[in-house]
Amino acid sequence: MNAPDLERLRARWAEHSRRIDDSLVLDVDAVRATLERRTSAAFAWYRRRRVAGLAIGGGCVAALLGFIAAHWGRWDWVAMAGLLLPLLLAEVAIDLREWRALRRLDLGAPVMRVREVLHALRWRRLRLAKGYMLLSLLLWWPFVLVLFKGLFGADLLRWLPPGVLLVNLAVGLAFIPMALVVAWALARRFGHMPGWQRFLDDSAGASWRRASDEFAAREAFETAVAEGSLQEAAAPDLLSDDVRDGLCALRRRLLAGILACAALVLSFGLFNIGHGGQARFLIPSLLLMWSALVHMVVQILNRDALSRTGGGAGALRERLSAMLALRRRLALATLALSPLLASLLAVVVGRIAFGADLIRDLPMPAIAGASLLALSASMLLGWRIRRDPAGFAPRLLDAVCLGFPRHARRLLAKLRDPE
Repeated sequence: MNAPDLERLRARWAEHSRRIDDSLVLDVDAVRATLERRTSAAFAWYRRRRVAGLAIGGGCVAALLGFIAAHWGRWDWVAMAGLLLPLLLAEVAIDLREWRALRRLDLGAPVMRVREVLHALRWRRLRLAKGYMLLSLLLWWPFVLVLFKGLFGADLLRWLPPGVLLVNLAVGLAFIPMALVVAWALARRFGHMPGWQRFLDDSAGASWRRASDEFAAREAFETAVAEGSLQEAAAPDLLSDDVRDGLCALRRRLLAGILACAALVLSFGLFNIGHGGQARFLIPSLLLMWSALVHMVVQILNRDALSRTGGGAGALRERLSAMLALRRRLALATLALSPLLASLLAVVVGRIAFGADLIRDLPMPAIAGASLLALSASMLLGWRIRRDPAGFAPRLLDAVCLGFPRHARRLLAKLRDPE
């Protein structure tokens, strides 16, 4: 090969390299444009949800004020409607502030500035969710009574024993400090863990989570481009048919768990209605109902998270790992409290199945002894779990979670080993 041929070969190779580089640049620009469109669409949807929230919340506030005006002088109804008003006003105020912040938000601004706005939005959403959680037990009966009175003119107060509202008020007020202590302990113990943070993001709302995830995906891509790991960032991470089938099976299992917990919540609610004013039955039933409700809410959040397949196998692995960690901790807490829950369940089941009043019929020494035994067993289980949380009764934990951990681990194995 002579010199002119070598020069032509070098020129052709240089031209080919330039075309490859131009193609890579175009691909990066195309991916960047796609991510920006998806992020903008997610935030536009979130902003529209805030507008819808303002309309619905404002309508509810107006309806509640109209109810108070129509029943002025009947102070029992005015008081119940007044209890509902502050939380609704807080929701409207937060929706308004978020809508104004989203209107001014520039997604092209520096990442730290956008993250600061998103952190403020998340913090407000979580505070509102916390408010609903703390006050839900207190405001449940006022909400039902005002709703039926306002929509249908039904005066349920005439049919409820006076003790129902008094017991609900006492339990609702006692629940607030207890829930605050539990929330503080959970945040201190698990606040740094990804599973807990994802649970909080899910609690802030599905539209918020979608917007936050899209921005995080765009941020991760830009970071990969800056670090030179473009191939890994742009590589498709698609889900195989086998993984999708496993995902559908896992969602069906979660749906069955949700329905089972919902049936328990409904059963305990009907029991409460039939035994209103009898605190010895109402308090155990309420505690059991809220235990079932916690499991139901967590499963609803898990199922909603598995409905989103954005991000491919990597994002799905992260979500499944976070779910497994959270469900394991919830199952461990349930097992530690199981002797106490079993004693409460004995009171309720004894009344339903045999018409027995265990608290009234049993002598006080027997009740005190059984309570002390249940408390000691719970403390012993808690101590045993604390010594070896990773190796504690895996089959029992799987049963408490209705088989979710076993099937989730199988799906994780498929994601880590595509074979």
